[in-house]
Amino acid sequence: LISNDFYSVFASGSLDFADIWNVTLEGRYTREDKEADQIADRFPIRVPPDQPTGLQQRAFNFFTPRVIVTVTPTDDFLAYVSAAKGVKSGGFNPGSVQFPTFDQEENWTYEIGSKWTLWDGRARLNGAAYFIDWDDQQITATDPDLTRLPITVNVASTEIMGVELEAFLSPTDWLEFNLGATVLDAEYKDGATTTIEQLIDCDAIPIPCDVTTPLGAVTSGSIAGKQVAGTPEATLNFGAQARWPMPGGNMDFIARADYAWQDKIYVDEANAGFIPSRETLNLRVGLDGDTWSFQGFCNNATNDKTPLFALPPRDILGVPHYSVVNRNLRLCGVQMSLRM
Repeated sequence: LISNDFYSVFASGSLDFADIWNVTLEGRYTREDKEADQIADRFPIRVPPDQPTGLQQRAFNFFTPRVIVTVTPTDDFLAYVSAAKGVKSGGFNPGSVQFPTFDQEENWTYEIGSKWTLWDGRARLNGAAYFIDWDDQQITATDPDLTRLPITVNVASTEIMGVELEAFLSPTDWLEFNLGATVLDAEYKDGATTTIEQLIDCDAIPIPCDVTTPLGAVTSGSIAGKQVAGTPEATLNFGAQARWPMPGGNMDFIARADYAWQDKIYVDEANAGFIPSRETLNLRVGLDGDTWSFQGFCNNATNDKTPLFALPPRDILGVPHYSVVNRNLRLCGVQMSLRM
């Protein structure tokens, strides 16, 4: 039995001054009442085998403010700075003896950016830089009990610095381009996880054997200095579209290409395994009208075989292996649609 009740109050105010400045203040107070009641756990290696966690109740109360300051010296330019607090409430790990609950995580995000409109609206340029200070981060770990089941724990403090760029250009009425790029530095500053704690095979994988025991060297479980799992250091996307009116005025010839590239991502907090960088090229060409369209397409035209993601390299019993989720290979076809 799981029950969650949420209560929230939100307020916002905005002030314009000196014609070009604006300050917006926002705040939300939230209360979350959570309850879980687990039935008896009959998993064969449970100790004791039929001991449920029982009724668990907990309330989370938090305030999340945001402030945004913008300046618009001209109709074609806007700059802003903002600061905002984010909170994700905690919860329960039914069946876990050592970690029956986990706390909420919090972060502060600071951002500065600008938006430009150029060439009478034919071009737009947006840029932003941000810093995220993330505390008590929740990650999935392995329960140190004999069950070795996945649980949620607060183990990490993380800092993320990033820069984003977007550009749009329409040099003619029938041609458009878009470009986007992101660079990230996302790193665990401190923390440890039971998933990679006290492993004796650390010589075979890139996890330091940094604790000495009477039985030999083992891992401490520390993730300090590691790249945040699932976060690429860079991404890039580019698109181009041509739309040319056909004779008669009720049909357009349309052709579009979209390319996306993503840097490698680590699949676990220890950075023991990663998915290589991948690219995606999607193509589309055809005729588009007011009532019907007929287009040919080719998704993943380069037939990139890089997987989408993978699960951490330890199963619930601690055995090293990976579970990989593959992507769709090249898919080409035609599509016709009718709009009534």
